[in-house]
Amino acid sequence: MGQWFGTDGIRGAVDSAIFGDPFLTAFARGLVRYLHLTSGSDSIRIVIGRDTRASGTRIVGLLSEVLASCGVEVFDGGIVPTPAVAIGINECAAHLGIAVTASHNPASDNGLKLFNADGCKFSVEEETMIEEAIAVELCDERSDGNEHRRGSIQSIDLLHQYIQYVIGLKRYPNLKGMRIVLDTANGAACVSSANVLKQLGAELIQVGHHPDGSNINELVGSEHPEKLGRRVVEEGAVLGIAHDGDGDRVVMVDGTGKVLPGDTFLGILALHRLKEKALSMNTLVVTQMSNLGLDRAIEKAGGTVVRTGIGDREVFYAMIEGGYELGGESSGHIIVRSCLSTGDGLIAALEVLRILCLSKDTLQRWSKRIKLFPSRLVSLKVKEKKDLESIASYQERSAAVVKQLGTRGRLLVRYSGTEPKLRLLVEAETVQLVDTAMTVLENAVRDVLEVID
Repeated sequence: MGQWFGTDGIRGAVDSAIFGDPFLTAFARGLVRYLHLTSGSDSIRIVIGRDTRASGTRIVGLLSEVLASCGVEVFDGGIVPTPAVAIGINECAAHLGIAVTASHNPASDNGLKLFNADGCKFSVEEETMIEEAIAVELCDERSDGNEHRRGSIQSIDLLHQYIQYVIGLKRYPNLKGMRIVLDTANGAACVSSANVLKQLGAELIQVGHHPDGSNINELVGSEHPEKLGRRVVEEGAVLGIAHDGDGDRVVMVDGTGKVLPGDTFLGILALHRLKEKALSMNTLVVTQMSNLGLDRAIEKAGGTVVRTGIGDREVFYAMIEGGYELGGESSGHIIVRSCLSTGDGLIAALEVLRILCLSKDTLQRWSKRIKLFPSRLVSLKVKEKKDLESIASYQERSAAVVKQLGTRGRLLVRYSGTEPKLRLLVEAETVQLVDTAMTVLENAVRDVLEVID
Protein backbone atom coordinates (compact mmCIF):
# COMPACT_ATOMS: atom_id res chain seq x y z
CA MET A 1 0.00 0.00 0.00
CA GLY A 2 1.13 3.50 -0.74
CA GLN A 3 0.79 6.82 1.04
CA TRP A 4 -2.81 7.27 -0.12
CA PHE A 5 -3.72 4.20 -2.17
CA GLY A 6 -4.94 1.07 -0.38
CA THR A 7 -5.83 -2.32 -1.82
CA ASP A 8 -8.64 -0.78 -3.87
CA GLY A 9 -8.03 2.90 -4.56
CA ILE A 10 -8.16 5.77 -2.10
CA ARG A 11 -10.82 5.65 0.58
CA GLY A 12 -11.73 7.52 3.76
CA ALA A 13 -14.18 9.67 5.66
CA VAL A 14 -15.79 12.45 3.62
CA ASP A 15 -14.75 15.01 6.24
CA SER A 16 -11.09 13.89 6.15
CA ALA A 17 -8.27 15.78 4.46
CA ILE A 18 -8.25 13.57 1.37
CA PHE A 19 -11.66 14.91 0.39
CA GLY A 20 -10.83 18.51 1.11
CA ASP A 21 -10.35 20.87 -1.83
CA PRO A 22 -6.51 21.01 -1.53
CA PHE A 23 -5.98 17.26 -1.84
CA LEU A 24 -8.63 16.72 -4.51
CA THR A 25 -7.09 19.57 -6.54
CA ALA A 26 -3.63 18.04 -6.21
CA PHE A 27 -5.05 14.61 -7.03
CA ALA A 28 -6.63 15.84 -10.27
CA ARG A 29 -3.58 17.82 -11.32
CA GLY A 30 -1.35 14.89 -10.38
CA LEU A 31 -3.31 12.59 -12.67
CA VAL A 32 -2.80 15.02 -15.55
CA ARG A 33 0.91 15.28 -14.78
CA TYR A 34 1.17 11.47 -14.72
CA LEU A 35 -0.73 11.05 -17.98
CA HIS A 36 1.37 13.64 -19.80
CA LEU A 37 4.49 11.77 -18.67
CA THR A 38 3.25 8.28 -19.60
CA SER A 39 0.79 8.64 -22.47
CA GLY A 40 2.84 10.88 -24.75
CA SER A 41 -0.34 12.76 -25.57
CA ASP A 42 -1.13 16.44 -25.04
CA SER A 43 -4.85 15.80 -25.40
CA ILE A 44 -6.09 13.93 -22.33
CA ARG A 45 -9.54 12.37 -21.91
CA ILE A 46 -10.92 11.15 -18.58
CA VAL A 47 -14.20 9.40 -17.75
CA ILE A 48 -15.80 9.89 -14.33
CA GLY A 49 -18.67 8.01 -12.70
CA ARG A 50 -19.94 7.86 -9.13
CA ASP A 51 -22.23 5.98 -6.79
CA THR A 52 -25.26 7.43 -4.99
CA ARG A 53 -23.51 9.12 -2.04
CA ALA A 54 -24.48 12.75 -1.67
CA SER A 55 -20.82 13.68 -1.24
CA GLY A 56 -20.08 12.38 -4.74
CA THR A 57 -21.71 15.40 -6.38
CA ARG A 58 -19.21 17.85 -4.87
CA ILE A 59 -16.23 15.55 -5.43
CA VAL A 60 -17.04 14.94 -9.10
CA GLY A 61 -17.75 18.63 -9.62
CA LEU A 62 -14.41 19.71 -8.17
CA LEU A 63 -12.40 17.03 -9.97
CA SER A 64 -14.08 17.84 -13.28
CA GLU A 65 -13.44 21.56 -12.94
CA VAL A 66 -9.78 21.12 -12.03
CA LEU A 67 -9.21 18.58 -14.80
CA ALA A 68 -10.88 20.85 -17.37
CA SER A 69 -8.71 23.75 -16.22
CA CYS A 70 -5.71 21.54 -17.08
CA GLY A 71 -6.95 21.00 -20.63
CA VAL A 72 -8.63 17.64 -20.06
CA GLU A 73 -11.76 16.52 -21.88
CA VAL A 74 -13.92 15.24 -19.02
CA PHE A 75 -16.79 12.82 -19.65
CA ASP A 76 -19.19 12.78 -16.70
CA GLY A 77 -21.15 9.53 -16.69
CA GLY A 78 -23.22 10.35 -13.62
CA ILE A 79 -24.38 7.57 -11.27
CA VAL A 80 -23.20 4.22 -12.63
CA PRO A 81 -21.73 0.94 -11.33
CA THR A 82 -17.95 1.04 -11.09
CA PRO A 83 -17.43 -1.48 -13.96
CA ALA A 84 -19.34 0.93 -16.22
CA VAL A 85 -16.45 3.36 -15.86
CA ALA A 86 -14.09 0.71 -17.22
CA ILE A 87 -16.41 0.23 -20.20
CA GLY A 88 -16.76 3.99 -20.71
CA ILE A 89 -13.00 4.35 -21.14
CA ASN A 90 -13.14 2.30 -24.32
CA GLU A 91 -16.33 4.00 -25.54
CA CYS A 92 -14.77 7.46 -25.12
CA ALA A 93 -11.22 6.49 -26.15
CA ALA A 94 -10.15 7.87 -22.77
CA HIS A 95 -6.79 7.67 -21.07
CA LEU A 96 -8.14 7.07 -17.58
CA GLY A 97 -11.33 6.46 -15.60
CA ILE A 98 -12.29 7.57 -12.10
CA ALA A 99 -15.03 5.91 -10.05
CA VAL A 100 -15.98 8.07 -7.08
CA THR A 101 -17.15 5.46 -4.58
CA ALA A 102 -16.39 3.88 -1.23
CA SER A 103 -17.88 0.56 -2.33
CA HIS A 104 -19.46 -1.24 0.65
CA ASN A 105 -18.54 1.47 3.18
CA PRO A 106 -21.22 3.72 4.75
CA ALA A 107 -22.32 7.05 3.25
CA SER A 108 -20.01 8.91 5.63
CA ASP A 109 -17.08 7.61 3.54
CA ASN A 110 -16.12 8.04 -0.08
CA GLY A 111 -13.33 6.92 -2.34
CA LEU A 112 -11.52 7.14 -5.65
CA LYS A 113 -10.94 4.06 -7.82
CA LEU A 114 -8.84 4.41 -10.96
CA PHE A 115 -8.76 2.52 -14.26
CA ASN A 116 -6.12 2.79 -16.96
CA ALA A 117 -6.65 3.23 -20.70
CA ASP A 118 -7.36 -0.51 -21.05
CA GLY A 119 -10.12 -0.38 -18.44
CA CYS A 120 -7.96 -2.22 -15.87
CA LYS A 121 -7.00 -1.18 -12.37
CA PHE A 122 -3.54 0.32 -12.09
CA SER A 123 -0.66 -1.78 -10.82
CA VAL A 124 1.06 -0.92 -7.54
CA GLU A 125 4.00 0.46 -9.49
CA GLU A 126 1.74 2.75 -11.51
CA GLU A 127 -0.04 3.93 -8.38
CA THR A 128 3.34 4.80 -6.88
CA MET A 129 4.04 7.02 -9.88
CA ILE A 130 0.65 8.67 -9.51
CA GLU A 131 1.30 9.30 -5.82
CA GLU A 132 4.62 10.94 -6.69
CA ALA A 133 2.83 13.22 -9.15
CA ILE A 134 0.19 14.11 -6.52
CA ALA A 135 2.95 14.86 -4.00
CA VAL A 136 4.57 17.30 -6.44
CA GLU A 137 1.27 19.15 -6.82
CA LEU A 138 0.72 19.26 -3.06
CA CYS A 139 4.16 20.78 -2.54
CA ASP A 140 3.71 23.44 -5.23
CA GLU A 141 0.19 24.80 -5.33
CA ARG A 142 1.33 27.38 -7.88
CA SER A 143 2.67 24.71 -10.21
CA ASP A 144 2.04 25.68 -13.80
CA GLY A 145 3.27 22.42 -15.27
CA ASN A 146 -0.28 21.40 -16.15
CA GLU A 147 -1.55 24.73 -17.48
CA HIS A 148 -3.03 24.36 -20.97
CA ARG A 149 -5.93 25.67 -22.95
CA ARG A 150 -9.15 24.94 -21.12
CA GLY A 151 -10.61 21.52 -21.71
CA SER A 152 -14.28 20.61 -21.51
CA ILE A 153 -16.85 18.87 -19.32
CA GLN A 154 -19.61 16.96 -21.03
CA SER A 155 -22.25 14.54 -19.80
CA ILE A 156 -22.49 11.10 -21.36
CA ASP A 157 -25.08 8.36 -21.00
CA LEU A 158 -22.69 5.89 -19.45
CA LEU A 159 -25.54 3.98 -17.84
CA HIS A 160 -27.03 3.16 -21.25
CA GLN A 161 -23.60 2.20 -22.61
CA TYR A 162 -23.10 -0.21 -19.72
CA ILE A 163 -26.51 -1.84 -20.06
CA GLN A 164 -26.04 -2.27 -23.80
CA TYR A 165 -22.59 -3.74 -23.24
CA VAL A 166 -23.87 -6.45 -20.89
CA ILE A 167 -26.85 -7.31 -23.10
CA GLY A 168 -24.54 -7.23 -26.13
CA LEU A 169 -22.41 -10.04 -24.72
CA LYS A 170 -25.22 -12.35 -25.88
CA ARG A 171 -24.19 -14.99 -23.35
CA TYR A 172 -27.21 -15.01 -21.14
CA PRO A 173 -30.39 -17.05 -21.56
CA ASN A 174 -34.03 -16.09 -21.35
CA LEU A 175 -34.96 -15.90 -17.67
CA LYS A 176 -38.70 -15.97 -18.23
CA GLY A 177 -40.51 -17.56 -15.31
CA MET A 178 -37.56 -17.09 -12.96
CA ARG A 179 -38.54 -15.03 -9.90
CA ILE A 180 -35.53 -13.20 -8.47
CA VAL A 181 -35.14 -10.82 -5.53
CA LEU A 182 -32.61 -8.10 -6.30
CA ASP A 183 -30.99 -5.96 -3.58
CA THR A 184 -28.94 -3.09 -4.99
CA ALA A 185 -27.86 -1.57 -1.65
CA ASN A 186 -29.41 1.81 -2.47
CA GLY A 187 -26.35 2.18 -4.62
CA ALA A 188 -25.04 2.61 -8.13
CA ALA A 189 -26.57 -0.58 -9.59
CA CYS A 190 -30.18 0.28 -8.73
CA VAL A 191 -31.15 0.95 -12.35
CA SER A 192 -28.68 -1.09 -14.39
CA SER A 193 -29.02 -4.55 -12.82
CA ALA A 194 -32.81 -4.33 -12.72
CA ASN A 195 -32.91 -3.18 -16.34
CA VAL A 196 -30.75 -6.04 -17.60
CA LEU A 197 -32.54 -8.74 -15.60
CA LYS A 198 -35.92 -7.50 -16.79
CA GLN A 199 -34.73 -7.39 -20.41
CA LEU A 200 -33.74 -11.04 -20.02
CA GLY A 201 -37.26 -11.84 -18.86
CA ALA A 202 -36.82 -12.31 -15.11
CA GLU A 203 -39.70 -11.61 -12.74
CA LEU A 204 -38.03 -9.12 -10.43
CA ILE A 205 -38.69 -8.08 -6.85
CA GLN A 206 -36.48 -5.18 -5.83
CA VAL A 207 -34.97 -4.28 -2.46
CA GLY A 208 -32.63 -1.41 -1.60
CA HIS A 209 -33.51 0.54 -4.74
CA HIS A 210 -34.46 3.93 -3.31
CA PRO A 211 -31.19 5.83 -2.81
CA ASP A 212 -31.42 9.20 -1.05
CA GLY A 213 -27.72 10.06 -0.87
CA SER A 214 -27.30 8.88 2.71
CA ASN A 215 -28.71 5.34 2.82
CA ILE A 216 -26.22 3.51 0.60
CA ASN A 217 -25.36 0.10 2.15
CA GLU A 218 -27.54 0.92 5.16
CA LEU A 219 -28.76 -2.50 6.36
CA VAL A 220 -29.08 -3.62 2.73
CA GLY A 221 -26.86 -4.99 0.00
CA SER A 222 -24.02 -7.48 0.03
CA GLU A 223 -23.01 -6.57 3.59
CA HIS A 224 -26.48 -7.48 4.92
CA PRO A 225 -27.75 -10.46 2.86
CA GLU A 226 -29.79 -12.00 5.68
CA LYS A 227 -32.73 -9.68 4.96
CA LEU A 228 -32.53 -10.69 1.30
CA GLY A 229 -32.66 -14.34 2.33
CA ARG A 230 -35.88 -13.82 4.26
CA ARG A 231 -37.41 -11.97 1.34
CA VAL A 232 -36.51 -14.78 -1.08
CA VAL A 233 -38.38 -17.27 1.09
CA GLU A 234 -41.37 -14.93 1.54
CA GLU A 235 -41.68 -14.33 -2.21
CA GLY A 236 -41.06 -17.94 -3.24
CA ALA A 237 -38.16 -16.76 -5.41
CA VAL A 238 -35.58 -19.11 -6.92
CA LEU A 239 -32.73 -16.99 -5.58
CA GLY A 240 -31.63 -13.54 -4.50
CA ILE A 241 -28.87 -11.24 -5.75
CA ALA A 242 -27.23 -8.52 -3.64
CA HIS A 243 -24.72 -5.93 -4.77
CA ASP A 244 -22.49 -3.59 -2.82
CA GLY A 245 -22.76 0.18 -3.16
CA ASP A 246 -20.87 0.47 -6.43
CA GLY A 247 -22.04 -2.77 -8.04
CA ASP A 248 -18.69 -4.48 -8.55
CA ARG A 249 -19.44 -7.20 -6.00
CA VAL A 250 -22.22 -9.74 -5.63
CA VAL A 251 -23.59 -12.05 -2.98
CA MET A 252 -26.25 -14.64 -3.84
CA VAL A 253 -28.94 -16.34 -1.75
CA ASP A 254 -30.45 -19.67 -2.74
CA GLY A 255 -34.15 -20.56 -2.80
CA THR A 256 -34.11 -21.61 0.85
CA GLY A 257 -32.82 -18.20 1.93
CA LYS A 258 -29.29 -19.46 2.61
CA VAL A 259 -26.49 -17.02 1.84
CA LEU A 260 -23.99 -18.49 -0.60
CA PRO A 261 -20.36 -18.08 0.56
CA GLY A 262 -18.23 -16.26 -1.99
CA ASP A 263 -15.96 -19.28 -2.34
CA THR A 264 -18.95 -21.47 -3.13
CA PHE A 265 -19.91 -18.94 -5.81
CA LEU A 266 -16.42 -19.13 -7.33
CA GLY A 267 -16.48 -22.91 -7.08
CA ILE A 268 -19.74 -23.20 -9.01
CA LEU A 269 -18.35 -21.06 -11.84
CA ALA A 270 -15.11 -23.06 -11.96
CA LEU A 271 -16.69 -26.53 -11.69
CA HIS A 272 -19.10 -25.83 -14.53
CA ARG A 273 -16.29 -24.56 -16.74
CA LEU A 274 -14.19 -27.62 -15.90
CA LYS A 275 -17.09 -29.88 -16.84
CA GLU A 276 -17.54 -28.04 -20.14
CA LYS A 277 -13.74 -27.98 -20.70
CA ALA A 278 -14.00 -24.20 -20.81
CA LEU A 279 -11.81 -23.16 -17.86
CA SER A 280 -8.59 -21.73 -19.29
CA MET A 281 -5.56 -23.67 -18.10
CA ASN A 282 -8.01 -25.57 -15.84
CA THR A 283 -7.18 -22.92 -13.25
CA LEU A 284 -9.12 -20.71 -10.86
CA VAL A 285 -7.37 -17.69 -9.33
CA VAL A 286 -8.29 -16.67 -5.77
CA THR A 287 -6.75 -14.72 -2.89
CA GLN A 288 -5.28 -15.89 0.38
CA MET A 289 -8.69 -15.34 1.98
CA SER A 290 -10.37 -18.18 0.09
CA ASN A 291 -11.30 -21.37 1.91
CA LEU A 292 -9.16 -24.51 1.59
CA GLY A 293 -12.32 -26.47 0.85
CA LEU A 294 -12.51 -24.64 -2.47
CA ASP A 295 -9.05 -25.92 -3.41
CA ARG A 296 -10.08 -29.48 -2.55
CA ALA A 297 -13.27 -29.29 -4.68
CA ILE A 298 -11.46 -27.87 -7.72
CA GLU A 299 -8.58 -30.34 -7.44
CA LYS A 300 -11.02 -33.25 -7.17
CA ALA A 301 -12.61 -32.10 -10.46
CA GLY A 302 -9.21 -32.01 -12.16
CA GLY A 303 -8.46 -28.32 -11.80
CA THR A 304 -5.93 -26.14 -10.01
CA VAL A 305 -6.23 -23.17 -7.68
CA VAL A 306 -3.71 -20.33 -7.78
CA ARG A 307 -3.61 -17.96 -4.79
CA THR A 308 -2.62 -14.31 -4.76
CA GLY A 309 -2.37 -11.44 -2.31
CA ILE A 310 -5.47 -9.61 -1.12
CA GLY A 311 -7.51 -7.53 -3.56
CA ASP A 312 -9.17 -8.08 -6.91
CA ARG A 313 -6.31 -6.19 -8.57
CA GLU A 314 -3.89 -8.88 -7.36
CA VAL A 315 -6.21 -11.50 -8.81
CA PHE A 316 -6.45 -9.69 -12.13
CA TYR A 317 -2.71 -9.32 -12.67
CA ALA A 318 -2.15 -12.97 -11.75
CA MET A 319 -4.77 -13.85 -14.35
CA ILE A 320 -2.97 -11.75 -16.95
CA GLU A 321 0.41 -13.28 -16.12
CA GLY A 322 -0.87 -16.85 -16.24
CA GLY A 323 -3.36 -16.46 -19.07
CA TYR A 324 -6.28 -17.41 -16.83
CA GLU A 325 -9.90 -16.44 -17.47
CA LEU A 326 -11.68 -16.81 -14.12
CA GLY A 327 -10.80 -15.48 -10.70
CA GLY A 328 -12.05 -13.53 -7.75
CA GLU A 329 -12.29 -12.86 -4.06
CA SER A 330 -14.46 -14.58 -1.48
CA SER A 331 -15.95 -11.14 -0.76
CA GLY A 332 -17.77 -11.26 -4.11
CA HIS A 333 -15.40 -9.57 -6.54
CA ILE A 334 -15.56 -11.93 -9.52
CA ILE A 335 -13.57 -11.36 -12.71
CA VAL A 336 -14.61 -13.12 -15.92
CA ARG A 337 -11.96 -11.88 -18.33
CA SER A 338 -13.81 -13.06 -21.41
CA CYS A 339 -16.52 -10.56 -20.48
CA LEU A 340 -14.71 -7.71 -18.70
CA SER A 341 -11.28 -7.01 -17.23
CA THR A 342 -12.57 -5.98 -13.81
CA GLY A 343 -14.96 -7.25 -11.17
CA ASP A 344 -18.63 -6.87 -12.09
CA GLY A 345 -21.40 -8.00 -9.75
CA LEU A 346 -24.05 -8.15 -12.45
CA ILE A 347 -21.98 -10.17 -14.91
CA ALA A 348 -20.95 -12.58 -12.14
CA ALA A 349 -24.58 -13.13 -11.16
CA LEU A 350 -25.58 -13.65 -14.80
CA GLU A 351 -22.86 -16.27 -15.17
CA VAL A 352 -24.44 -18.26 -12.35
CA LEU A 353 -27.92 -17.82 -13.81
CA ARG A 354 -26.57 -19.11 -17.12
CA ILE A 355 -25.26 -22.24 -15.39
CA LEU A 356 -28.58 -22.86 -13.66
CA CYS A 357 -30.45 -22.57 -16.95
CA LEU A 358 -28.02 -24.77 -18.88
CA SER A 359 -27.93 -27.46 -16.19
CA LYS A 360 -31.62 -27.16 -15.27
CA ASP A 361 -30.53 -27.41 -11.64
CA THR A 362 -30.96 -25.27 -8.52
CA LEU A 363 -28.45 -23.05 -6.79
CA GLN A 364 -28.76 -25.05 -3.57
CA ARG A 365 -27.86 -28.31 -5.29
CA TRP A 366 -24.91 -26.73 -7.07
CA SER A 367 -23.62 -25.26 -3.81
CA LYS A 368 -23.46 -28.72 -2.18
CA ARG A 369 -20.66 -29.65 -4.60
CA ILE A 370 -18.25 -27.36 -2.77
CA LYS A 371 -17.72 -28.42 0.84
CA LEU A 372 -15.94 -25.62 2.65
CA PHE A 373 -13.87 -26.02 5.81
CA PRO A 374 -15.30 -24.51 9.01
CA SER A 375 -13.81 -21.05 9.48
CA ARG A 376 -14.00 -17.89 11.54
CA LEU A 377 -13.12 -14.37 10.47
CA VAL A 378 -12.65 -11.79 13.22
CA SER A 379 -12.16 -8.09 12.46
CA LEU A 380 -10.60 -6.02 15.23
CA LYS A 381 -10.58 -2.23 15.06
CA VAL A 382 -7.14 -1.07 16.16
CA LYS A 383 -5.74 2.28 17.23
CA GLU A 384 -2.42 1.69 15.44
CA LYS A 385 -1.33 -0.76 12.74
CA LYS A 386 1.84 -2.04 14.41
CA ASP A 387 4.17 -4.42 12.59
CA LEU A 388 3.23 -7.75 14.18
CA GLU A 389 6.20 -9.52 12.61
CA SER A 390 8.54 -7.44 14.78
CA ILE A 391 6.78 -8.35 18.05
CA ALA A 392 8.42 -11.49 19.42
CA SER A 393 5.73 -12.41 21.94
CA TYR A 394 3.06 -12.36 19.26
CA GLN A 395 5.19 -14.31 16.80
CA GLU A 396 5.83 -17.05 19.35
CA ARG A 397 2.13 -17.53 20.09
CA SER A 398 1.01 -17.40 16.46
CA ALA A 399 3.68 -19.95 15.55
CA ALA A 400 2.20 -22.26 18.17
CA VAL A 401 -1.21 -21.93 16.45
CA VAL A 402 0.32 -22.77 13.07
CA LYS A 403 1.97 -25.86 14.57
CA GLN A 404 -1.30 -26.91 16.18
CA LEU A 405 -3.19 -26.66 12.87
CA GLY A 406 -0.54 -28.47 10.86
CA THR A 407 -1.97 -29.73 7.57
CA ARG A 408 -5.51 -29.67 8.99
CA GLY A 409 -6.00 -25.94 8.57
CA ARG A 410 -4.43 -22.53 8.26
CA LEU A 411 -4.51 -19.00 9.61
CA LEU A 412 -4.18 -15.60 7.98
CA VAL A 413 -3.59 -12.32 9.78
CA ARG A 414 -3.61 -9.06 7.86
CA TYR A 415 -4.46 -5.40 8.18
CA SER A 416 -7.29 -4.03 6.07
CA GLY A 417 -6.12 -1.88 3.19
CA THR A 418 -9.09 0.49 3.52
CA GLU A 419 -9.97 0.55 7.23
CA PRO A 420 -8.13 0.67 10.62
CA LYS A 421 -8.82 -3.02 11.18
CA LEU A 422 -6.86 -6.22 11.70
CA ARG A 423 -8.50 -9.29 10.18
CA LEU A 424 -7.92 -12.73 11.70
CA LEU A 425 -8.91 -15.78 9.67
CA VAL A 426 -8.74 -19.35 10.94
CA GLU A 427 -10.05 -22.37 9.05
CA ALA A 428 -9.64 -26.03 9.81
CA GLU A 429 -11.21 -29.45 9.41
CA THR A 430 -13.35 -29.12 12.57
CA VAL A 431 -15.18 -26.31 14.35
CA GLN A 432 -13.48 -27.19 17.62
CA LEU A 433 -10.05 -26.79 16.07
CA VAL A 434 -11.07 -23.43 14.58
CA ASP A 435 -12.43 -22.08 17.87
CA THR A 436 -9.42 -23.19 19.89
CA ALA A 437 -6.95 -21.66 17.43
CA MET A 438 -8.92 -18.38 17.15
CA THR A 439 -9.05 -17.95 20.93
CA VAL A 440 -5.28 -18.25 21.21
CA LEU A 441 -4.69 -16.00 18.21
CA GLU A 442 -7.10 -13.25 19.26
CA ASN A 443 -5.69 -13.16 22.80
CA ALA A 444 -2.18 -12.87 21.36
CA VAL A 445 -3.25 -9.90 19.26
CA ARG A 446 -5.09 -8.14 22.08
CA ASP A 447 -2.01 -8.41 24.30
CA VAL A 448 0.14 -6.42 21.88
CA LEU A 449 -2.32 -4.09 20.09
CA GLU A 450 -4.78 -1.51 21.40
CA VAL A 451 -8.11 -2.86 20.22
CA ILE A 452 -11.11 -0.54 20.10
CA ASP A 453 -14.17 -2.57 21.08
